[in-house]
Amino acid sequence: MKKVAIIGSGSDCCHLVDLLRGSSVISVAAISDISDSKECSPADELDMPVYNDYREMLSKVDYDVIFDVTDNELISNDLKMNESEKFDIVTGSCASLICEIIEEKKKRRDETQRRLSNFEDLYHFGLTLSSSQDLREVNNTIVDFATKITKCPAGSLAVLDEKSGEMVLSASKGFSNDFHMVKRWKLRSGGLTSHILNQKLPVVISDMKKYKSFNNQLLLDEKIKSIIAAPLTVEGKIIGILYVDDYVEREYTSDDINSLSLISTYAALAIERTKLLEETKLMAITDGLTGLLNQKTFFQRLNEEIERAVRYNHPVSLITFDIDYFKNYNDSHGHMVGNEALVKISNLIKDQVRHIDVFARTGGEEFAIIIPETDKEEALAFAERMRKSIEESEFKGEEDQPNKKLTISIGVAGLPTDSHDGLDLMDKADQALYEAKHEGRNKVMRYEPGLISQGSTCDWRLPHNLTDDLLQSGQE
Repeated sequence: MKKVAIIGSGSDCCHLVDLLRGSSVISVAAISDISDSKECSPADELDMPVYNDYREMLSKVDYDVIFDVTDNELISNDLKMNESEKFDIVTGSCASLICEIIEEKKKRRDETQRRLSNFEDLYHFGLTLSSSQDLREVNNTIVDFATKITKCPAGSLAVLDEKSGEMVLSASKGFSNDFHMVKRWKLRSGGLTSHILNQKLPVVISDMKKYKSFNNQLLLDEKIKSIIAAPLTVEGKIIGILYVDDYVEREYTSDDINSLSLISTYAALAIERTKLLEETKLMAITDGLTGLLNQKTFFQRLNEEIERAVRYNHPVSLITFDIDYFKNYNDSHGHMVGNEALVKISNLIKDQVRHIDVFARTGGEEFAIIIPETDKEEALAFAERMRKSIEESEFKGEEDQPNKKLTISIGVAGLPTDSHDGLDLMDKADQALYEAKHEGRNKVMRYEPGLISQGSTCDWRLPHNLTDDLLQSGQE
């Protein structure tokens, strides 16, 4: 390894030290800064001696080559007069050329390292996406990585809602709170979103002021000046758009554009895969016709809510109901019309329950609702509103029903007044429901001790494996 002594002035000297550091063939022994400044960060970091007098440096330091980057003729002549076979002198244009070659090589090395680092990050990005089964986590990971790789301060992900045709904001970072208030927006003909979705490659806008037709009030309010937006597609199907944004006008590099294009490919596949996984999970816990929770999931949730209510000494109420004379309705109008009625009743009541309530279809025309933190009196009032809403709604062919209307009968039981056990509470709500049937239907009845039940009207039966689970947990 060749030892080098550098003679220079101020930043030129430090720059050369920085270029040569890390070289496998050159070692900088010392530097002489003729500007009388002893401040040189690279030299300090390498614990390298810094001299003001180059003669003193040459007398004290062991070296093979002298780099003279001073462009000072007196120093150059002095060095040539004292040149010997022990060392070489690189000076003038030769020194400049060597510095440029070294600098170019360092730039290429740094660029190679940067690209390798990006590829490594991309690899881990792909692993993260492929291992995640949560759509929100996938969306946030995509935005985080896209902004990181393009060095943008802000970014967002919008997914297309196929049913409504609207774009839905699914993840974002780097924006104000006002930005997150707009969760959905419609596609506008000639607008920026429509333009992006019609492209195969990322759309690059270095200066938003030059694209007046794409003016977006939300982006203007956020003071976004430049963007790259990549459409997300899988086999021609539109998934959404990935945006990275900057608050300054910016000329994005080809690396920025290519990186976002590659990220968008990963992102589209990951979003589609995760959506399919979530839909599959949803199918396993919901009723295919009404979209409500199915019987198995309902009893699991009932067990959880009872345990929570007992632990925190909170009330919980249970409502069971079924459709009056539903067999007659099906026989008269067919199962397709019957299914329409089931869906309509489900939706009418779904609009009335709270987000913490658990609403399920537990049988053919049988339903149940768990109402946490609600006593039986409050549940009775809610049940009456339910009953009335169905009675006042119109259903196809309901005039052929025995009571000339399609109605529901409801039973209500509660914890702690009636039971501390989930299955027993369900049985008591069913007894109240049977009493409502016995009293003429289209009624709400509460469970009271002494009700004479001739058998549960609701033919709910636990799956065998769930029955075992509940028995093991002490719920029966």
